[in-house]
Amino acid sequence: MAKSNLQDKTGAVSGEAAAPKFTLSQLCGSKRFTRTEKMILGVVLDSGGEYTIGEAKAAIEKFLKKEVV
Repeated sequence: MAKSNLQDKTGAVSGEAAAPKFTLSQLCGSKRFTRTEKMILGVVLDSGGEYTIGEAKAAIEKFLKKEVV
């Protein structure tokens, strides 16, 4: 029997594994990011939120590409 991939109200597709989410503290404690990237995460992310690794990397990239005024 074939699996059906239905989207729920959040846009997530059932049948796919959800990416794990981490707090800012967990992200800053990981070895995945450099010290500079951790400092950027501290500035751009909410301390009460939870983020995937992809969301954290995207936030860093967005910050680095901002135009300096």
